[in-house]
Amino acid sequence: ALPIFSFLFIMKSKFVSKLSSKTIGLSVFILVFVSLTFFYSLHETMFFRPQSTHAWRQTDCLSITQNYYQLNNSFCEPEIHNQLSDDDFTGKTAGEFPLLYYSVAQLWKLIGKSEFAYRLVVLLISFTGLIFIFKFSQEILKNNLQALFVSLGIFTSAAYVYYSANFLPNIPALSLIFIGWYFIWKFYKNDSDKYLWISMLFLSLGILFKVSAGISFVALMGWVFIELFRKKENRTLFKRPLKQLLPFIVSITIVIVWYAYANYYNNIHDGKYTFNNVWPIWAIPEAKVWEILEKANVLTLPVFFHSSMLYVTGIMWIFLLTTFKKRSLFLNYLVIIIPFGSLMYGLLWFQAFDHHDYYYIDFYVNFIIIWILFFKTTNGYPRINNLIVNLAFIGFLFYNAYQSKLILDSRYIGWKNASYIDHMKALGELEPVFEDFGIGPYDKVISIPDKSINISLYMMNHRGFTNYNSKFDKPGTYQRRIQDGAKYLVINDTLILNDSLIQPFISYPVTTYKNVKIFNLKPYFKQ
Repeated sequence: ALPIFSFLFIMKSKFVSKLSSKTIGLSVFILVFVSLTFFYSLHETMFFRPQSTHAWRQTDCLSITQNYYQLNNSFCEPEIHNQLSDDDFTGKTAGEFPLLYYSVAQLWKLIGKSEFAYRLVVLLISFTGLIFIFKFSQEILKNNLQALFVSLGIFTSAAYVYYSANFLPNIPALSLIFIGWYFIWKFYKNDSDKYLWISMLFLSLGILFKVSAGISFVALMGWVFIELFRKKENRTLFKRPLKQLLPFIVSITIVIVWYAYANYYNNIHDGKYTFNNVWPIWAIPEAKVWEILEKANVLTLPVFFHSSMLYVTGIMWIFLLTTFKKRSLFLNYLVIIIPFGSLMYGLLWFQAFDHHDYYYIDFYVNFIIIWILFFKTTNGYPRINNLIVNLAFIGFLFYNAYQSKLILDSRYIGWKNASYIDHMKALGELEPVFEDFGIGPYDKVISIPDKSINISLYMMNHRGFTNYNSKFDKPGTYQRRIQDGAKYLVINDTLILNDSLIQPFISYPVTTYKNVKIFNLKPYFKQ
C-alpha cells in the first residue's frame, strides 16, 4: 500500500501546481521508486549475506571483489578463492570486465569491507538507469504517467528487483544500456556526434559487463548500415553514416580487446570460473529442450514477469505490428529487430533458462521499446490515451509489484534458502573461530560438501578447494589436495563423515562450531 499512498499523496499535493511538469514527474518517480524499495523489503535484505537463489554466482562476484581488496591485485589480475588455476595453486581467472568488482574493492579500502555497500552501489546504478529511462520516456511521450509506467514497470519484475540490489553485474550492465539509449535520443534531437560517442561509451561498458547485453548495440549498428544505402534526404537517425560508424567500430574493438585478454589470461593460468561462450538450443537433444522449457515455465518465467504483464505487453506488440503506417521506418525497424535480437539471444543461451533467471535480464530492453512505442503510437487514440486509462496502467503496475513482492519473500524461506540456513550461514561466522585456533587467513582448506566454485570458500574467506574441481569420491583426491597445500578440512554437513574415503583424514579434529567441523590436515602432508 505504501507506493500507492505515496503516489496519491504527491498527485494531490498543493505544491504540484507550482512545479513544472518535468519536475512533477521526477518527484513522483523518485518517491514511488523509494516506496517500492521499502515495499520489497530491500532495506532489510540489503544487509543479508549472499544467499538464496544463485548464491553460486553471487559469491563468484564477491570472491573477485574480496581478492582485489585483500591481495591488492592489479585491475588486470582478477582472482577468486577457489584454487582452480596454475596447476591448482592460484585462483587467477577472468570473465566479464571487472570494473564493478575492482571499484567496490577500492571503496572497501576506504570504508572497510561491506557487502551492504556493494549492494547499495548496484542499487544506485539501477536507480540511475531507470531515471534515464524515465527522462527518455518523458521527453518522447510528454506524459508523466506513461513515463512512470515505462520506467518503473521494469521495477515490478521480481528478477529485476532481486538483482537490482545484489552482487551480479547484469543489472549494472542493463542500466548502462538504458543510459546509452537516452543519449541516442539526445543524439537524434541535437544531431550532435558528441552524444553518439557518449552513447557508445555506455553501450560498450554495458557489453563489457555482460556481453549478452549487446542486443541494442547490434540493432543500432544494423541501422547505420541501412542508412548507408538510403538517400541522403531519407536518412533519419544517422545522417552521416560513414563517419558515424566510427564510434561503433571503436566500441567493438574495446570489447574484443577485453575478452581476448580474458581468454589469454585464462589460458596462461589454465583456469576458468565462468563460461564465456554460448549454450545454444541446437547443441542438446529434443527431449532436453522440452525439459528446459518445462522448468523455465515453472521456475524462472514467473520470476521474470507476472503472466499478466507478459500478456499485456504481447498485445501491445501485436498492436504495433498492425500499425506500421503510424510510425517512421526506424521505429518500425526497432519493433522487429529488438525482439528478433532477443529471440536469437534466447536461442544462443537457451540452456541457461531452466534455472538461471538472471539470463532474462537482457530481455527487458524489449519491454521498454514496446511500451514507449505503444504509448507514442496511441497518442492519437483518445479512447486509449486518456487520464483514466493511464491511471489504470499505474494501478496495473502496482498489482505487478504486489505479485513480485510475494516471489521475493519466498526466496528467503523454505527450500530456496535451505542450503544457506542449514549449511553455509555458520561458515560465514568462522573467521574469529579460525583466529582463536591459530588458523591463518591464507591457510588453504578443503571445504565440503560444496558443488559451487566459491560459496563456502568466500563465506569463510579462505582459499582452497570444493567439490567443483575436486572428485572427492575418487581415491587419492584428498591426499592430492593436501599436497596442493590444503592444511585444514572444513565440513559443513557431518553426514559425509560416514564416507570411507574421508575417514583416514579426520583423526586430528580442531573444533566444532554449530554444523561445522574442522580437522587438521597438516600431519598428512608427505614431504
